[in-house]
Amino acid sequence: MQESDWGEPVPKKKGVPKWIWWVGGLGCLGVLVVGGILAAFTIWTVREATDPEAAWKQVAEVLPHDQRPEGWKALGVGVMGIENYTLTSPDFAGLILLQAFPAGQPLEALFDPDSPENAGAFGVGGIQDGELGTLELQGRPVRCLRFKPWVPGSTPSPPSLRIDLSGGPLEPHALLQITSTGSQTMSDEDVAELLAPFDLWRGR
Repeated sequence: MQESDWGEPVPKKKGVPKWIWWVGGLGCLGVLVVGGILAAFTIWTVREATDPEAAWKQVAEVLPHDQRPEGWKALGVGVMGIENYTLTSPDFAGLILLQAFPAGQPLEALFDPDSPENAGAFGVGGIQDGELGTLELQGRPVRCLRFKPWVPGSTPSPPSLRIDLSGGPLEPHALLQITSTGSQTMSDEDVAELLAPFDLWRGR
């Protein structure tokens, strides 16, 4: 063995570069941060959706009133500028849905019986027998759409009605959808009586 062989250092095996640990650590941290934000947003949304006081504050922008109608309940939340609130009345066996949009296009699509939005996805969320018309509410004619929502199977579709309540200063693009649990279409008089507790055109 030559003398020079003793003096050569044994090469060290290269480990994982430090920058990989940094990138991996930051990636995991990013996932945790995003997960925390989503969890916090979910908790906030659930709290808001189950807070009737917060819901009524927004409902009043579309359905103005001095005193909350006795027995009525409101739940819902606004997400990304779109307000969705479910209302129930002790005098009406059905579903009342209030929606407000930051722009007019979504609302216009919902009042077009032939729009893709009203076709739904594979029928789900679609409407049938859509018929545009007007009805008079508190002395003013308003646009409406009568239709039957898509129902799976052979269950009869309940009659439904969308009313254009746009024009408020804070909720300029809004609609009210009323779906009855019965088989009889709601008359104009029925709708007027249901909405009588509200001062519909205040501020409009």
